[in-house]
Amino acid sequence: MEFDNDPNIILKLEAYGHRAHEIWADPQNEAFYLPPVSRATNGGFREEVVDPNDLFRALTPDSDEPGQIKLSEPALQITFTKKPKNPELGYLLGSDREVCDVYLGSQDDYISHRMFVISFNQYNEVIMESTSRNQTVVTYGGQTGTRRNFIWTFPPDQKNIYVKASKMIPFRVIVPTHGTGKAAYEANCRNFMKFAKSASHTMSLLNFTSRPDTRLASGAATAHTAVEPPFYLRTKKLGNGGFGVVHKVRSMPDGGTAAMKEFKTKSAWTLEAGVLRKLINTPHENIVKFIDCRLGDRPYLVMGLAPGGNLEEQYKTMPFTIQETGLMVRQMLNALVYLHDSLKMIHRDIKPTNILCDSRTHFRLADFGLTHDVDVLKICTGTQIYMAPEMSANEPLTAAVDIWALGVIVVLLSTASRPPGYEDNAGLEWCEAVIAYFENYKHNFQAIGSDGLKQNNLNYLVGQHMLRLMPGDRKSALECLDRGDYLWSLLDQDSENAANTSIHQDPTGSFSNTPRTTHPMGLPNGGRLTENRGASEENGALEEGNGSRRDWIRGRD
Repeated sequence: MEFDNDPNIILKLEAYGHRAHEIWADPQNEAFYLPPVSRATNGGFREEVVDPNDLFRALTPDSDEPGQIKLSEPALQITFTKKPKNPELGYLLGSDREVCDVYLGSQDDYISHRMFVISFNQYNEVIMESTSRNQTVVTYGGQTGTRRNFIWTFPPDQKNIYVKASKMIPFRVIVPTHGTGKAAYEANCRNFMKFAKSASHTMSLLNFTSRPDTRLASGAATAHTAVEPPFYLRTKKLGNGGFGVVHKVRSMPDGGTAAMKEFKTKSAWTLEAGVLRKLINTPHENIVKFIDCRLGDRPYLVMGLAPGGNLEEQYKTMPFTIQETGLMVRQMLNALVYLHDSLKMIHRDIKPTNILCDSRTHFRLADFGLTHDVDVLKICTGTQIYMAPEMSANEPLTAAVDIWALGVIVVLLSTASRPPGYEDNAGLEWCEAVIAYFENYKHNFQAIGSDGLKQNNLNYLVGQHMLRLMPGDRKSALECLDRGDYLWSLLDQDSENAANTSIHQDPTGSFSNTPRTTHPMGLPNGGRLTENRGASEENGALEEGNGSRRDWIRGRD
């Protein structure tokens, strides 16, 4: 059976260098050994040698096999068929021939008695636990980590994984994708893990102290200062900006997914890290989760990864229904109450890309790079299309600027085309155009909260309490929540029966959408809003008039 589809194969370890070749061919490794595959050539042959640090390639002659070229390196292939000597631990690799399944070299090669343990994590991915106090170097493509007493994850989508057990023993790790054999492979993993203990018990059996996660989110050290920091494997670029870049990462040793924001300057890191540190002991369900931060030469923050991306990305997948828009407003007001009243901070950059989606009905506020104390904020920066009137006038700012921006987002999610004056989307005239444009659509919001009292409608909440030119006329986040109390109760009641779009998180943090053809409240057009004059829908697509609605929702930074 093909390597990638064989459910019996766990992984293959290819040896690099003469000493590694000798060790792989040791009689103790016979049950796992795969000899190199060769073919005849017109003369000479070359052997590929890879250093895990820089992946250099060098040519070396081999006088024993003239006229041959190696197509593969000698390898050790670990399979479910060959059971480990101690199923409670997994496959042991090291210098102790008596207890180890794989002989990895002698102590003269700087190989510990019991150096590595091969097993699986909760996602059925292969993990390699370094049980030695000697450092191990692992390279994933161009990303290199050096750790001791650590758990490394080997995702099947990583094709260039190299391990340096010591200077003498480098090898490549090849993990099959298990394509057509995935179901059978996962069944093999579950059966294997029935005999295995937890990682902490594994460490105790090996006479090593387990590694509790003693990191403080603040970066401060505890009594266990020897604990190795996590390794974050960058797997996908999520975005970039003036601050730096954001990547989706795999976190090791836990194997989970997260978002890592790397900063160009230490000052930018200091500002955002200072805000998120305040959430360590009192996390909020509608604010992005704070996981870790480091200063150093490349300062970064690690935050929770939203399975559904951000509001803009979800909108492109499917326009938001009235119910979903109402839920977003409520949850962002919840986040702003915490930010404004508890932390005494103003966000200043509320926009769709800074609202993350755990699902179509659960949202989190993110990106606190422009956040500042309420009492000292006079600098007017942000994204023009969401800037309140007083920001363009360079007046001292209050928390009311965040309320205005949230109101603008409601307009973005609710209209079929962009307001006039889009090319000059700043200043008082622009803000007046947004309000006028909202008036053309507000009748649609009566589908929620329509009990005969206009004060209970979503359009009244947004129009009367949020989209007000004078900051003093806008209600605070807490007041908006209070005035929408009846509306929120209707949303809660309706959500119990709604066929909401679901987003399923897999071990790699990806998501999939289940399209909905009808609005859960029975509204026409799948719940999308139409203007009371001029807008129409044909074949499921709204006429967008001048310009793209996607451009309108994005705005300008």
